[in-house]
Amino acid sequence: MFKALTRNLPVKLTSLALAILLWAMVTGQHEVVRQVRVPLELPALADSLMYLVAPPQAVDVVFRGSKRQLFWFRLRPPRLRPTFEAQPSEEPMDVVLSDQFLDLPRQFSGSVVTIQPKLISLQVTEVAVAEVPVRVVVGREPRHPYRLRADSELEVEPAVVRVRGPRDQVRRLPWVRTEPLDLSAEQKDGSREIALEAPHARIRFEPEAVRVRWYVEAWQTE
Repeated sequence: MFKALTRNLPVKLTSLALAILLWAMVTGQHEVVRQVRVPLELPALADSLMYLVAPPQAVDVVFRGSKRQLFWFRLRPPRLRPTFEAQPSEEPMDVVLSDQFLDLPRQFSGSVVTIQPKLISLQVTEVAVAEVPVRVVVGREPRHPYRLRADSELEVEPAVVRVRGPRDQVRRLPWVRTEPLDLSAEQKDGSREIALEAPHARIRFEPEAVRVRWYVEAWQTE
């Protein structure tokens, strides 16, 4: 039995290899449809400009092609790079996403079925930078029989922060609020770092948090 199996072994191995190669070639030519999450790369803006609303990071693209062609996406993922003139505007502008903006591997000769979303809305605005004072918001004061000392104020460091964001939003900021400070469990003087509250998603602070110091005293009502 063993001799029968090993007879003409090189020929048999060669035949097996050719059969596997032929199967791989036939399978690779089979056309499939596949949805791919493609990163969206928008034109870079000058430092004096920004997108008023954060644009989407990726879109869904449906491709049709052979498995062999789609395999190249693993080695070189596609990118969608739309081109348009980025200028400040009072109203959002619509950008149509088409397959001409796709950066694909040169080995891919398939087709694009759909791009979703097909249309994105963008608005570019000017950037403003300002120095704005900080206001501490006390959400809860110390519980009885403790209270904040009447002869002292909350201290905040730094008292002024740098704000960067959409011009119209920054110009409306007379001050910056902290997130509500909970002192309900405090029975003595202390300090804590607390984040600042942004009135708009595109506003950034430097620093992003401040240190608040408080002073507590025991008291008793008459």
